[in-house]
Amino acid sequence: MEEVVEYQKLLPYQFEARIAACPLVYVPVGSLEWHGEHNALGLDAIKMHVHCVEAARLSGGIVFPPTFYGIPGMMPYGTSYEYPANLPVTKEFLKRVLTATLSGLENVGFKVAILVTGHGCEGQLALMR
Repeated sequence: MEEVVEYQKLLPYQFEARIAACPLVYVPVGSLEWHGEHNALGLDAIKMHVHCVEAARLSGGIVFPPTFYGIPGMMPYGTSYEYPANLPVTKEFLKRVLTATLSGLENVGFKVAILVTGHGCEGQLALMR
């Protein structure tokens, strides 16, 4: 049986033990956008969540549930139009969401947060920095 490291799946005593052992939280972020006919719309956050779970199992820490928000300007690779299923939010909104999330995680007792994104857009990377 695999070790539970996902915030939303931990029981209170498991959460307390993990945060005491390693007060590190992984925060996967991605976009809801077109990734071709063969991939899920939430691919960016889904793949980063999987990587974060593996990292937490190997090194400690807890994985926060994925944030499925991207910023405007996301377009399918090789096109010049926005796909109807893309769900971008403003940079200001995403900044507020991430700031509130990190503040809350600090209040819970985390000392280190690692934000990762599966969306390579420079605007989103800059915002996360």
